[in-house]
Parts: sequence; structure tokens; C-alpha cells
Amino acid sequence: MANYTYHPITPPTQALGRSREIWVYLPTNYADSTERFPVIYLHDGQNLTEHRTMGSDDKWQLEQFLAQNQHFILVSIDCIGEHRLNEYAPFPAEPEAQALLDSLPFPHAPFHPEGDRYIAWLVDDLKPYIDHTYRTDPTRNGIIGSSMGALISLYAQATHPHLFTYSALLSPAYWFSPTQLMRYLQSSHLNHQNIIYTSVGDAEQGLADAPMYLEPFAQINHILHQEKQTSLTARIISQGKHHETDWAKLIPEIFAPFIAH
Repeated sequence: MANYTYHPITPPTQALGRSREIWVYLPTNYADSTERFPVIYLHDGQNLTEHRTMGSDDKWQLEQFLAQNQHFILVSIDCIGEHRLNEYAPFPAEPEAQALLDSLPFPHAPFHPEGDRYIAWLVDDLKPYIDHTYRTDPTRNGIIGSSMGALISLYAQATHPHLFTYSALLSPAYWFSPTQLMRYLQSSHLNHQNIIYTSVGDAEQGLADAPMYLEPFAQINHILHQEKQTSLTARIISQGKHHETDWAKLIPEIFAPFIAH
């Protein structure tokens, strides 16, 4: 079997004018076929595989899975650390989240939500570039993220439900703006054709912080399943923590919809 290939790309524009690395991972059978492949866009791309710059403990370690992938093209988009909260936030922080932001021990840009502009770039600039450059199936697109990356992924799917037919939302940071997100989802055109996989741990940042994740998780899932009738798979992971090694254990489930077709 041929090896999968990966390479960095330089699209015509960068999200919000900020330079970042974007990598494309092609399936093992790409060069030997004429098939058109669905595309999965993944946030926090720097945490994807071992060949990137962070330590191995902070990786999804997707290499073994990608070595067998004959089903989709993966596009990983790096975050920019100090702008991550802004770019992955579609709404202003609600009071509890703002209090947490004010207490953060690491440097970050002054907070103002830029998620709508980030997704507009992905849809209007990056996706057309990918579809023009590679043999894609433009009608089948997925979007995946963890934590704040999950929040912006769900926002993208709710904004463009016809475009992102699939999303995977891991340990979603719904606590950041739960009221605004729920209202947005209720007014969206999400429907039974949208497939969503989502999971949260019952020990996310620590047992004391678990309710911060679990309570809005249940509320959002109710809207997605009962009100919008999406095809929702939702899991609460026993002893699941807020870390790449925990999310990596779910890789077969996350990508299953693209392998089954």
C-alpha cells in the first residue's frame, strides 16, 4: 500500500491577515486514482501529528490512522496562540467566561470575537483554493475541533449546514457563550442531513470544572437532536480529560462517517 503524503500549502489569503501553517494530508490512494474525495477541515492543526513542532504528549498522533486512510483529504489549520480565543469565538464572552478570561495566566490578545470572519475566510477563500487544487467532492465537507475549536466548528456548521454536512466536536467549550450559541442554533437551518459526533469527559479540566462542560453540553445536544433533528452521536467519556491524548482515543469514531461511505 502506498504511503499517505502531506505538505504545507500557501493559499492566496491568510485568515484575518495572520500568517499560519496549513497542511494537506492526502489519502494513500490519491495518486493512483481519479476519485474525488471529501474534505475534512481540522482546527488546531499544530496538534495533529508527530512531524509538527509540539511535544508528543500534545499530539493526536494520527500517523497510524492516516497511513490507512483511503477515504478523505484532511486539511489542518494551525491556530495562532495569542489570537486563538478571538478566532475561535463567534460571540462575545458571557459573564462567567469573561471572568475566566480576566484571570488567564498566559498572554493573549485583548478579547473580541473574530469567529465569524475566521469562518468566512475558511468558506470563501480556503475551501475554494482546496477544491481548485485537489480532486475534492465539494458537496462533502467535514469540520473538526476540540474545546474552542469545537465551538467554532459547530458555529461553522450551523452557519453553512449545506456545506459542512459533518462535524466532530470534542470537549466543546460551550460554556464560553452558551446563551448566544443556543439562540443561534435555534434560528439556524441545521437539519436531519447534518451529522454530528460530539463527546465530553466527566473530568474535563478536573472534577470541579466538569459541570462547566457537562451542563451546556446537554442543553446544546437537546437543541441539535430534538429541535433540529440532526443525526447526533453524543458521548460522555468516563474519566475523560481535556487533552489531545484523550481525544486521540476517539479517532476511529470521529472519522467513521467518512469511512462508511
